[in-house]
Amino acid sequence: MKKNYILTVIFVIVVILVAIGIWVFLVQKQANSLKSPITQLPTPVPTKEVEPSIELINLPQEATVGAKINLTWKVEGPSKIVKHTAVHFGELSNPGEFDTTVTPQDSGYPNLTKDYADGTFTIPNTFAASITATRAADLYLRAHVIVDGQNFWTNEEIIKILEGE
Repeated sequence: MKKNYILTVIFVIVVILVAIGIWVFLVQKQANSLKSPITQLPTPVPTKEVEPSIELINLPQEATVGAKINLTWKVEGPSKIVKHTAVHFGELSNPGEFDTTVTPQDSGYPNLTKDYADGTFTIPNTFAASITATRAADLYLRAHVIVDGQNFWTNEEIIKILEGE
């Protein structure tokens, strides 16, 4: 009888130890599932700096000889210091898209607004200048900025200069 009693106690102890072992295993498994170990760091996505852009935002379609022609252009992009921005113009059309390698000397426009042609200016910014047409003709123009040695141009615009009244 004593032998049965000892076997029963041993059996109960083994069952309790097995139950404790299973409980510890399950608790540890659940704790591990709550952790989210990083097995691989995410690949950083390279950020591309926004390229500067330029836009003529105010110019008339027509003007008369001798009248003051107000021009406004806007340069967008990352905050930078530039040393040149201007509106380049002339009586001959230079159509097509200008890439960043086209310099003012290559543009074919003999004239420019001088207000911001040489100095130190911050962008992004809005610029304004005026010109006076000296004779009746079509006047072709583009706004331009040099940023980090690269040229940025607007599309060619036209102002019809009419004889005064």
